[in-house]
Amino acid sequence: MPPVPPRDREQAIAYIFEMSSGLAELARAQQLPFLAYLLEMVALASAEGARGKLK
Repeated sequence: MPPVPPRDREQAIAYIFEMSSGLAELARAQQLPFLAYLLEMVALASAEGARGKLK
């Protein structure tokens, strides 16, 4: 959980993007390429959601 729960959609999307991007970096550093790939896809989906492509 974030220290303060996201209060709106944009905050939630930004939080998901930041967390999944950071976790993808950790997964790559631990040589877990498939997990890193999945986390990158989550980050990409949240970025697209921020642009209004996802509903």
